[in-house]
Amino acid sequence: MLIYMNLFILLLAIAEFKKLEFSNQSSAKVDILIRTFKLITTSIGSSTDDPNDLSVDADTLISLFVVVLCSSKVKNLNAHLRYIKDYSFSQENLETGFAGYVISSFEATLNYLNEAENFNQLLKYAEQNRNLWDLLKSVSTDFNENNIENDPTDDDLYISKINLLLEPFKNGDNVDADSFIRSRTSQGESCLMLSVLRNSTKLFKTIASFDYIFTLDDILEDRNINGLNLLNAALQSKNTEVIDELADIILQADDNEK
Repeated sequence: MLIYMNLFILLLAIAEFKKLEFSNQSSAKVDILIRTFKLITTSIGSSTDDPNDLSVDADTLISLFVVVLCSSKVKNLNAHLRYIKDYSFSQENLETGFAGYVISSFEATLNYLNEAENFNQLLKYAEQNRNLWDLLKSVSTDFNENNIENDPTDDDLYISKINLLLEPFKNGDNVDADSFIRSRTSQGESCLMLSVLRNSTKLFKTIASFDYIFTLDDILEDRNINGLNLLNAALQSKNTEVIDELADIILQADDNEK
């Protein structure tokens, strides 16, 4: 439940940050940054107007700021920062207090993105995420009620490629938090959720077979930003085989986990 709520709040932060493109006053831009910052800190349970009371480290804060900035696709970010600094009525406000802390965090995030090595690493992550998502979405569905393109000819090839991607992590002990395996779409859809939504029994069985990567807790807790869990997603798809597979896994949980 907490995961999808955090994702929902981050989406609100992204929507708020997008307003930066349409603001033409320094004070308005600062207000947008402050509201964005508060949403970011709220998403990790650390909302406060006092930077001294923040219970989050700088690396986590900048990482979340990076997610918001990249997802918003706002252009000329450095120009927005220069505008804030050049046309502020009070230089003191830019350097002290909560507004000053927000602006310095924004600037630190831009400095991080401006470093080629960091930017290239982000591009690498994005490419890995997209590669896995595209493979998951390429497998044909078991039921084609919407008359979408649904050619099963290459399913074995797609499944094989997915296996090759996941195989190095099969023991589950070398999966970093920022690994493409833990990636989620803008709708909060994990690899597990995408495999259920694709409505392919073969695909779901393939993903679920890596049970050291996708644990029972992952299956029980997985939700998108709308709060839809895996079992409800499977029920909506009316795919009895996927429903039965999920039910068998969920029944392994003890009463405290359900």
